[in-house]
Amino acid sequence: MAAAKKLSADTRLFWVGLTIWGGIFATGLYVAAERYLAVGIVLALVGLLGMLFLIRDHKKRLPMKIGFLVAVAVVTWGTLAYDYYDRHQKGSPVTLSGPLLKAWGGIGTDCRLTVDGSQLVKWSDKYNVAFVCGITDLKVDKFEDERITVNTPFTIYPGDIQMVIPFSKQMLDLQSTIIDEVRKSLPKNTPKGTPFGVPIPTWNELVLLSKTTKSTDIHRLSDIPRYGGYVISKQGLPQL
Repeated sequence: MAAAKKLSADTRLFWVGLTIWGGIFATGLYVAAERYLAVGIVLALVGLLGMLFLIRDHKKRLPMKIGFLVAVAVVTWGTLAYDYYDRHQKGSPVTLSGPLLKAWGGIGTDCRLTVDGSQLVKWSDKYNVAFVCGITDLKVDKFEDERITVNTPFTIYPGDIQMVIPFSKQMLDLQSTIIDEVRKSLPKNTPKGTPFGVPIPTWNELVLLSKTTKSTDIHRLSDIPRYGGYVISKQGLPQL
């Protein structure tokens, strides 16, 4: 029985190189289809050109450099490793099918907000939904203002989640201060008891709170991230 013909070192390197360039080409197609179109196209083109030049050079019997193939392999494995890290550590991008808030505002001395719970169900195992409201005061940082109202966290479920909370004492005091300042600014000859309207602009922030966080733990918006929660307008939704 004839012994199998041993491949030359150049031929072995050719097949190793072809495997590496083919891996880059396949990685590019995968990356383009999954997440990063531009990066994926570049990788696919680099892999394809690498295979074509490798085949051309092999036919011409040009020597291949091992160091170059090692560098190419490192780049390929590094790309795959980063993609794995990006998916498992940083999470996948969050996309929503529509607006989260369906209604918001207030009537008299309460705050109201309706949220589309069906879009938050995927976070229901770790978080409850709540909202924070306050009176707009351009002289104070909203995220550090303690004159706020935080509603009791609600369990997330599919459908419209309607939440209503009366103004906190701090908000009622601020509202009274604003009304008193307007009253004092009225002309001195204004008859006593003359009715007047004072618009009280309010703001609402939808938040996710961890299952162990209570509304009494939150004294300002900036407290929410410290307790592992999310102010959605500022931080976005948690990565999945």
